[in-house]
Amino acid sequence: MKTFYPIPMHYKYEFHLLPRDSFVLHTRLSLADVTLLLDSLIDTKYRRGNRKLFHGKREGNSFQIFYLISFYRNGLLRPKLEGEIFPTPEGCEIRVTSRPHILPFLFTILWLVAGTLITLAALLSSLPLQSGTQLLPIFLTEAVILCFGWLLPTLFFWLDESRIKAVLQEQLQCPKPFQ
Repeated sequence: MKTFYPIPMHYKYEFHLLPRDSFVLHTRLSLADVTLLLDSLIDTKYRRGNRKLFHGKREGNSFQIFYLISFYRNGLLRPKLEGEIFPTPEGCEIRVTSRPHILPFLFTILWLVAGTLITLAALLSSLPLQSGTQLLPIFLTEAVILCFGWLLPTLFFWLDESRIKAVLQEQLQCPKPFQ
């Protein structure tokens, strides 16, 4: 008996507090061609003036790379891509998982802890509560600080991640989706 899913399983949305994404690329290139192409795109040593798109390493059929910004090559703000290449009868399947670098995670945690401590200090400074003390501005300030601290790295991750998907899709000669 076949199970009916109203939404295809690969479109199922999962919420993660910290952003990450997994996607699969299909190409008609052979495994050898994909590994050679990846080697030509990945800079294994951090050198200025190099025109390669990614920094990282490829070992066997797996890779760990960062997309490099063309001018100042700051890979810390860009998603880290980890992937594996699997040969298929039609070519290759490349399974990629992307997540932010650890430093934006640490910044987010530091921001959230600092915002909470500042709010607690403001709340404790208003104790004992006098008549007319309003707690709503303190809690709204805390909510804004927490939302901004979470939204900043998350927004940049999703903006860059969609661009990196397109770059990988073009460079690995993958057919466009839904065509």
